[in-house]
Amino acid sequence: ILDDHRRDVSNQGHGSLLCDLDLSSGWYRFLLNGSNAEIPTSCVQPNHCGTQAPIWLHLDPLPEAGQEVTSVACSSWAGQGQKVNCCFYPYRVSVKNCGMYLVYKLGSSLACNIAHCAQAVSTTVANTPTTADGLPPSIDETNGDPGCEDGAILDPRSQRCLGTAKILVEMRADDILLMCNVSSSGFSGLNASNMQRTQVTWCEQAHFDSTGVDCLTINSVSEKLLLGESVFAGQTIVCEVEVVSSEGGVKVFRSDPFFVGLQIKERELSVSDNGTASTLTLTSSVPIPCGSGFNSSFCRLGVNLLVFDTDGHYLPRVRFSTCFLEVRSSQCGEQGCEEMTVEMALFPDPQGKLAQRDVVLVAGITYTGPGAWAQSSLDVKVHLEESDFGSCHVITDPHILTFDGKLFDLYRTGTFTLYYSSFLDFTVELRVAPCPGLSATSASSSPGFCTCGLVVTQADDVISVDNCHLRQRQGRVEVTYPLGAISRDVRLYEHDTKRAITIVFLSGRRLRIYVETFGLNIGLFIPSLERGRGRGLCGNYDNDPSNDFMMQNGASVTQSVNEFIQALEFIESWRVQPSRSRFEQPQVEWKVSPAPLLGHVRCDCSPSSAGDVCPVTPFFQDTLTSVLATKEATDRFYTRATFPDQRDSETASDENSKRKSYYFRWDHLISSQLFLPTWPTVSGIQEEMADEACAQFLFQAPLTLICADYGFVGLVVSTAFDLCKKDIQVKDDMSWANHSTRLIESFCEFAILSRADNFTSQGDRTTPSSPAWPIALRDAIGCPVGCGRGKCDQGRCLCEVGFTGEACNTVIGD
Repeated sequence: ILDDHRRDVSNQGHGSLLCDLDLSSGWYRFLLNGSNAEIPTSCVQPNHCGTQAPIWLHLDPLPEAGQEVTSVACSSWAGQGQKVNCCFYPYRVSVKNCGMYLVYKLGSSLACNIAHCAQAVSTTVANTPTTADGLPPSIDETNGDPGCEDGAILDPRSQRCLGTAKILVEMRADDILLMCNVSSSGFSGLNASNMQRTQVTWCEQAHFDSTGVDCLTINSVSEKLLLGESVFAGQTIVCEVEVVSSEGGVKVFRSDPFFVGLQIKERELSVSDNGTASTLTLTSSVPIPCGSGFNSSFCRLGVNLLVFDTDGHYLPRVRFSTCFLEVRSSQCGEQGCEEMTVEMALFPDPQGKLAQRDVVLVAGITYTGPGAWAQSSLDVKVHLEESDFGSCHVITDPHILTFDGKLFDLYRTGTFTLYYSSFLDFTVELRVAPCPGLSATSASSSPGFCTCGLVVTQADDVISVDNCHLRQRQGRVEVTYPLGAISRDVRLYEHDTKRAITIVFLSGRRLRIYVETFGLNIGLFIPSLERGRGRGLCGNYDNDPSNDFMMQNGASVTQSVNEFIQALEFIESWRVQPSRSRFEQPQVEWKVSPAPLLGHVRCDCSPSSAGDVCPVTPFFQDTLTSVLATKEATDRFYTRATFPDQRDSETASDENSKRKSYYFRWDHLISSQLFLPTWPTVSGIQEEMADEACAQFLFQAPLTLICADYGFVGLVVSTAFDLCKKDIQVKDDMSWANHSTRLIESFCEFAILSRADNFTSQGDRTTPSSPAWPIALRDAIGCPVGCGRGKCDQGRCLCEVGFTGEACNTVIGD
């Protein structure tokens, strides 16, 4: 209950100013000094109701007893020297008639000083129609046999046959008139020469469905209505005409409901994150009033678009081609006004599933001109459709797990195309070299294979993450922009622990790169809009793992009993020839080009940016890339420069900082030898020993246990176990079990980030809140195998005295 005498509509400033910014979403009843009160239903002047911008309700009539309706509330405001804008800011509200009083579903005013008004009323507020079914008297009677002739329709409520009438617009000098036009179709023997009108009834529609029309009579005399006097923008009207034929029979004609004013053509919209934009169409059914002596370009409607979820929260992923447009009188005629379109899109983002699938797009309307335009807002529901992301992983040896779940081993050195998509010209190439030795106890004749570098390109952006020419510096990589610059459509984030880099693209793509002592582990995440568009070692991404071994020429690999042979044929088809890779041959120069993904649909029409034509909230300002602490590291590799088109861009500080190509000898030393590891290994490691080591590291690891608790593990544990055994077998080194949790970490953390809302408090209505990650979850991601004789702190193990190692399980001196 809201009972505050300052809300009285007659209060012009007594007491401290009211502000409903912190009003939580819920149902409220208004009282004034304990007596029943309601929100006023007509414009309240600024600086009333104990606030600067009072909120009133744009609703007439009120709902009947027991009914609930949705309407728009408006705050009124006027700047210094300006006319009062009765609907400076619209709000979506619900109103329910409880019989003896009204209750309202309200929320935050979104700013100060804005508050809801109240006015005292009698205790009886039930609103009931004057007739049994709410119809005008002229159509509340029955008239003989309900069987209708062809072309006429039967009104299910009055059981009368109805002919068709149509509401037309007529412009006469400065006046805009609505008239009810009758067609003789529907009744045989009736035509213009033998029809005589006896009564015209106009009513405002309150309800219309298969049961008929509920409406309130607004005029039962005039054949024409004058806009701004008898009928107003924002109303939906119906006309009925009774005619008498020359034979003396009475016939009734009824029009379809006619909305007067500006409207959104699409009553419901769907927008998807599939890379295409949906179109919103605005049009006015009547001309914009403009009196004599005024230029028709002066008289206009200004339309401000705002988008809310049902709780009024910030929605940066829903973007528009503009947040403001105008409909001018010069664009209108008797058939209405020219249609205006706005494009809207949902940008793919893996970091947070939408908590709500429906949002409300509200258009606040401001009229400029000498006439009257009562319509202050309109709205439409927008359904959001988002899809899951696909992921491809390159783990340790390297093993590749495709988007569709096919697993194979990359036992070859050289440069390969991991993934290519024609959508925005996206390519990821990786380089594989012999692994640097990790253990002096390894007796294997082959050190195995490790990913030592990758280069990723999207449109004109090229990023290299490379250790191939720095093999002596284990656990370190060189991150460069081969063209000396990248656009604002890509950002790099670095873990505070320096062990991972995440590259985030505006297109929704992400690359997670784990920097290990032996090389790189890679996770590639792509939005569903790329389904079926990609090729490469990551497969086709079409939910069919059986066709993942598609070669670069489009043919399938040769059928063979030995899948290892098939994998080699597939791998070799995606080999990049020496000196032809993106490592050596990026484009000649970086070009400043428009943002490639829906570049013109970037306007953020959320409540926090109301009033701007096209506010562009940075897409990356609230990006989550890890449960652990991260920071944007893009600017560690360039200094900013301004290009002629004012687009943000970056360039290297000097020519020497541009990455030089180098000779990668493993592109030239291509072995045809088949590498088929067996048990026991050369040093005598038995399969049972590998089973025990992998089970110990995987099944009891804090990461595995807590991710299982959240339901984010599934079959990936079994896959990680198999890969752990392979790594020990190929490297002939038990210490490789230490790296077995990386696949689980990649899967689990991505799943957690996609459900970040589950860990986020509501915050206020216009700004996002950061997730509050549980300490146990944060420690499990930061120290996946635990810390033995130590404790996890910010992603690192702090060891007890006398112990060392990544997991604090090595005694100093051993």
